[in-house]
Amino acid sequence: MIAADPRDVELKFALAKFYVAGRQPEHAEKIYREVIDGEKLDAAGLAARDRLAALRASATTCRVRGSSSARCLPRARATMMR
Repeated sequence: MIAADPRDVELKFALAKFYVAGRQPEHAEKIYREVIDGEKLDAAGLAARDRLAALRASATTCRVRGSSSARCLPRARATMMR
């Protein structure tokens, strides 16, 4: 459907959400960047910037304990534990 109407921002946002749910944030980031590049500072461009910032803020950081296990924590919590 995006191929039929490449300027449909709502479809692009839905696709990015699908990628996030599927644990493919790099693909979601690409979609948000495309919207930002196309919409600049219009409402959709600003919304894409907000969603990209939220995506990056929700990224996880993994800490390695010992040599055999890794534990993934939200970035803010991992920083507090250091």
